[in-house]
Amino acid sequence: MFDKGKRLTNILKVVSYLLIFLPVALGFLFVYLCGVNVVWSDQWVMVPLFDKLSKGTLGMSDLWLQHGEHRALFPRLAQLLLGITTQYNTLAEMYLILTCFLVTLGCLWLVFKDSIRPRVTLLVPILFLPVSFLVFSLRQHENMLIGWQIGFAFAQAFSVLALYFLYVSSGRKRFRRAAFPVALGSATIATFSHLPGIFVWPAGLVQLLMDPVEKPAKKWLVGTWGLVGAVGWIVYFFNLAPPQSDGSLLQDLTPPVKETMSFLTLLGHPLFGRQSLALASGAFLVGLVAVVPFLVYRGRKPGEYSFWVALLLFSLLISASITIGRPEDGALQSRYVTFSILAIVGVYVVLVKSVLERKSYLVAGSLGILSVLILLSVPLSYSVGIEVGWGTGTTKGTGESGERKAVPFEETTAYRERAAFILATYESQPDEFLRALVVQSSPEVVRHLAGTLQGLGYNVFSEPRPRVLPPPLSELSAAPSSTLSEVESISGVEVNQEDQPLSIPAEEESFIEVTGWAVDAESEDEAGGVYLDIDGRLFPAFYGMDKKGSDTRALAEYYDNPTYRHAVFERAIPVSEIGTGTHGLSIVVLSNDKERYYRPNQEVAFEIG
Repeated sequence: MFDKGKRLTNILKVVSYLLIFLPVALGFLFVYLCGVNVVWSDQWVMVPLFDKLSKGTLGMSDLWLQHGEHRALFPRLAQLLLGITTQYNTLAEMYLILTCFLVTLGCLWLVFKDSIRPRVTLLVPILFLPVSFLVFSLRQHENMLIGWQIGFAFAQAFSVLALYFLYVSSGRKRFRRAAFPVALGSATIATFSHLPGIFVWPAGLVQLLMDPVEKPAKKWLVGTWGLVGAVGWIVYFFNLAPPQSDGSLLQDLTPPVKETMSFLTLLGHPLFGRQSLALASGAFLVGLVAVVPFLVYRGRKPGEYSFWVALLLFSLLISASITIGRPEDGALQSRYVTFSILAIVGVYVVLVKSVLERKSYLVAGSLGILSVLILLSVPLSYSVGIEVGWGTGTTKGTGESGERKAVPFEETTAYRERAAFILATYESQPDEFLRALVVQSSPEVVRHLAGTLQGLGYNVFSEPRPRVLPPPLSELSAAPSSTLSEVESISGVEVNQEDQPLSIPAEEESFIEVTGWAVDAESEDEAGGVYLDIDGRLFPAFYGMDKKGSDTRALAEYYDNPTYRHAVFERAIPVSEIGTGTHGLSIVVLSNDKERYYRPNQEVAFEIG
């Protein structure tokens, strides 16, 4: 009987440890399925650095250059190293970001198992499960799927690493003498990774003051930490130019009520994406934060709470700074979840320790409510990931009238795949579409930067033929029949076979945009790609969208095939590429396996004039 009970306990323990790694595995799977290798948005800042590096003109001033309110020295070094190693495959940056999250989780686990000592050891991994699901929550999808967000990941991971080594240096572990210098180094890396990293110094100072260290040693630790931290702050802010008035963290304050609501929403956002629920959850968390000092004070060993209190303070300081700078739109931004998660973790562990050390129905009830909220947030977090990955949406938040809002298309994988296609075909793309790659830059600058990438053979140009483009027809065999496909519109003018040729007005520096759908009817699946044939000249189209107003939804319902919903294609072509006058348009559809192509079953005549 005893052996069976022990065997069952061991099995449960193994299952618990596997469950801890489940969100880690799902996080890496999320990036594998939804990550897109494309230079996008702020990542274009790195292209001139790669160019200078290739020419041998890269200097320290380039690495130290201010971006917004951030000093991103160490992330830029990491990006350059990864870039020259992988030909600037941004997927490598995404996996490094997940590795940073794993470092954060590892530090939290080491302190957790050392400070949580239940009578039943099996409870340790079970009680840690909510922490694992929080750290790898897909609600922070922006930081997972955009390589540029490596700055946020560095700031979080190295800050937590610094607090962990401060915990080690307090005398609980071997190597405690070497731990303090490592903590100083980790905090320095966090500081010069992103602005949130500067708050590790005050958080670490509180941790040192709480740690049970002898007075002479504590004075030395506190003094050294404070001195190095002060130098770090001075160096960070020396000659730091205030960013433009675009919602930066250094903007003027706004009315207190708006700030308070934004702060509460920001704290509750890791749990719920809907604004009202996030606000209520944030208010509940603030209530729990208010009783943390009391719980720590009455604990048998208050010093054992020092790491979790520092973690909580670190998160609250960052949330306050975001609230000051972005009270309008910062609360429900996916990228800030990475930091507000830590506040929930800190409060959760303090409650767990308090319940295990001293029975209290009120504290146990609070822990139960918080645990339920975390568990409820898990499936919601993964639903957000699915919305982002599939390019669909259900709920991101609510507007002023309370309506449900979908995940914006700009945050989805489909949008970044479209950006990769535009980049790969930048030479024949209209200026309006190039702005999708860098919103605040002129098309001329984008073309120049894209040409730099092409010259270096980086990113989408790292292969002879970018993966986002269909293979040339010369490599494929012709199928004996046609397939289901249709050109739906040209520059917003609906295609009607009875009314041809279509008349498309020509404007200076204008372009035509062709949309439609195509499927591989033989394999009953999506097509492998689409070419537009205009007067015998082939233009690859971006394929694989789910576009409202398209016939694909009716097509999917008619054939009872949901994959047909994502069968939309589009292509924008400058008029200068084809000229004015009358043209003939047809579409060539590739088979799903990209080994054959179907001959056109429709020809559309249109006139640009």
